[in-house]
Amino acid sequence: MCCNDSKRATILWNTLNIIFAAILMALWIVENKVDGVEEKTMSVEAAAHLDKDFIQVVVPTAIAIAMSGLAILGAMKYDRYLVLFPLVWNVIYLILLLVALIPLSGIKKDPDGGLENDRAGDQYDLVWIFIVIPIVLVIMMTYSMYVLAQEIKNNIMSAETYEREKVACCC
Repeated sequence: MCCNDSKRATILWNTLNIIFAAILMALWIVENKVDGVEEKTMSVEAAAHLDKDFIQVVVPTAIAIAMSGLAILGAMKYDRYLVLFPLVWNVIYLILLLVALIPLSGIKKDPDGGLENDRAGDQYDLVWIFIVIPIVLVIMMTYSMYVLAQEIKNNIMSAETYEREKVACCC
């Protein structure tokens, strides 16, 4: 994690989350508002789900952007609670995001009990953009925030000790 510097890692991952969440929100808005896009890139069922559950993605994503800003502020001020509150939100956000986005992948159970996918070609990009990347980003962000909160609690990371910790960092 950024060479053991949990403060830098928290700032880095939350900055990436702000950027990625803004892109995700923009893609959702474009997918939902531009005429004809749904028919080209997704099944009719997925397009209906997109229209119906638009608010389930945009509102939590906007909150996630605010929470990442709060986590960055907490890391800069060494405030454990400003880091922990967004950490709890990350877990809730990941669950909400997956519930809203998994139908976009087109993955469903087939009659034999396995999984099948009714998508082909470059449409799998939506799976990576909307499902895999957010999962990895939220896990990495949550881990760095947890470590920072623990270090702040144990007085390992503070304004007074950061210079010592910064020297130990290889970055």
